Amino acid sequence: HTPVALQSGLTQAQLDVIGSWNESDAFSQEERAVLLYVDEVAKNVSVTDETFQAVRRYLDERQIVELTLTIGWWGMLARLFVPLEVEVDEQSASSTCDLIGRRDVRKS
Repeated sequence: HTPVALQSGLTQAQLDVIGSWNESDAFSQEERAVLLYVDEVAKNVSVTDETFQAVRRYLDERQIVELTLTIGWWGMLARLFVPLEVEVDEQSASSTCDLIGRRDVRKS
């Protein structure tokens, strides 16, 4: 996931501490709110009211829905790929990076 994360705007310093993001000062308040939301959805499926309000300070409704769909998408892929022992090759990661931020995906 490193190429995708770097192309999406994370720094190498942030990636180095992503596993302990809540103990690091490498992330802004907005990023911390989003990371907390991601962790809670991934681990608990639901989020606390406090977490939802924190992320809502930074993201609008559409962005929250998109974030939640993204969390669900990657969770679904993990649940598909892991038991079937599907290996994701470098080309797949590269293709994902190429699509990030594009508005004309269906036209390509």
